[in-house]
Amino acid sequence: MILHDNPEIKKEKELFTELIKESYHNAYYRVKPQMIEHGLIKVKNKSIELTEKGETAYLLLKALIDETNGINEEK
Repeated sequence: MILHDNPEIKKEKELFTELIKESYHNAYYRVKPQMIEHGLIKVKNKSIELTEKGETAYLLLKALIDETNGINEEK
């Protein structure tokens, strides 16, 4: 299930996925097991994808960051 088809959100999700990939390659033994264990990513043929749960986690994290940035901008 795709939660957002908005091009901006889609681009940000792709950047987020790239960040995960970078973390995965830089800290293979620390990042990968936990992210797979918690169902945030799936790895197929050395390709990393966000799962639905990972996509939801991304959107919740983004909303929290956006809300925090909004609060900080008001101060």
